Amino acid sequence: MYKTEIGDRELFREQSVKVAQALKQTGAKKIICLAAEDYSTLRSQTPKFVEFKIPVYHVTEIYAQLVEKRAFKVKPLKHNGIGWHDPAYLGRLGGKYVPWEGTNEKEGRGIRAYVPPREINYGTGGVFAAPRHVLSKIAGQPVLEFSLKKEYAYGAGETGQAQAVMPAFVSATAEKRIREARDQGIETIVTECPQAYATLRAAATAYPNMEVISLTDLLAQACL
Repeated sequence: MYKTEIGDRELFREQSVKVAQALKQTGAKKIICLAAEDYSTLRSQTPKFVEFKIPVYHVTEIYAQLVEKRAFKVKPLKHNGIGWHDPAYLGRLGGKYVPWEGTNEKEGRGIRAYVPPREINYGTGGVFAAPRHVLSKIAGQPVLEFSLKKEYAYGAGETGQAQAVMPAFVSATAEKRIREARDQGIETIVTECPQAYATLRAAATAYPNMEVISLTDLLAQACL
C-alpha cells in the first residue's frame, strides 16, 4: 500500500505479483486479515496490477458472523461511552477494486470526464456494519458515534510514512479525533487497526478517563 502512496507504483506492481502468486500457491479459499492495511492492500490495491480472485475478509467481518451464529457466548461489558473509530484503510479505503478501462478526457471549463463513464468510488465499500454489529452485542449500552463517521471519518494520523516525516502532524491529527470523541460523550474508543490504535492511545494519555482498545481485546473480555 505505502509503495503506491509514495509514488513507487512499479515496485508495488512487482510486489503485488509476488504476493498474489504466493497466496495462490497455498491453495487458500479465503483470506482473513487482522490489519486494516493488509485488508485494503489485498482488496483494493493488489487487483489493480494482478488477477487476484481469493475472497478477502477483515477479522471484524468474521467476528460478526461468529457472534450472529452464537459460536461463542458473550456478556455485556462495563465500559463508559463506547464508540467505534472507522480506520481509513478498513472504511473509506477498503472498498473492492472495480476494473475499468477508458480515458480521462478534458471537457469544457477544464473539467475532466471518464470516457466511457465509470463508477466513482465514494468510500462506501469498506467495512462499516460488521464492527458496529459486534459492539452492539457486547457493549451492554447504545454504541455512540463520532460526528464524522464511516466514509466521512477523519483518520487518526496513522499512515506509516507520515509518522516518519511529520510526527507532530500525526499527534495533532490523533488528538483532534480524541477531542471529537470526548465531545460526543465517547470515553472508550474501539478500533481494529494497529496504527490507528497506536496513535489514538498515544494521544489519549493527555485526556483522563479516555480509553482506547481494539475490538479483538474487547471481544476477548466479553467472552464467557
